[in-house]
Amino acid sequence: MGNFRDVYEVSFLHQDEPLGRYVCKRYRKQKPPVCYMQDVICQMVAGYYVTKFNDAILTYPGTTKLRVQFLPAFHLQLLTSDGTLSDWINVEPYLHGTFNKLTNNWSYINNAIEDKFNAKDLATALSHFSYIESKGTLMIVDIQGWLPNDKSGIIYLTDPLFHTCGIDKFSMGDHREDGMNKFWKNVHKSCNSICKFLHLKRPESV
Repeated sequence: MGNFRDVYEVSFLHQDEPLGRYVCKRYRKQKPPVCYMQDVICQMVAGYYVTKFNDAILTYPGTTKLRVQFLPAFHLQLLTSDGTLSDWINVEPYLHGTFNKLTNNWSYINNAIEDKFNAKDLATALSHFSYIESKGTLMIVDIQGWLPNDKSGIIYLTDPLFHTCGIDKFSMGDHREDGMNKFWKNVHKSCNSICKFLHLKRPESV
């Protein structure tokens, strides 16, 4: 998973959903459990803003059935038979399909992708929306996940990062105001039709 984590398929014994599949994510250079818990918090915070984003684009032409959703992530601690903590990982549902990197946390945007869901514009509009909704204190970046391969119309995302301003960092890869400025100047040079539909304003300095 990028340059920092490995991904493995896992299964749970005696689970209620026998066909359920999951993946675990573990840092190649192991980090303390608190770092894993913070990753879960990041995904939950991103999910909060995505819920608001989905409500906002509910009547946007052409995306009336399209939704964006961050996968639920869980922290799992592994114990030995005597109760000693031996390892720890994060777990989320396994998804079929092609994984797409739409943006990163610096200057990358996937201009090569072509899809009927206009995922690239959705990704940059989501980052823009989170910035406005948080009153400029944070911006969701590193948008990546799976485009719909069925009629559900749901774009599933995972592993968000944040740039922050005026609050404590709570995401690895947070480039603070420099990252935000890079987004405006390199990734989202001009507003797309989704931004305009939502009446999202750009900072006066860009």
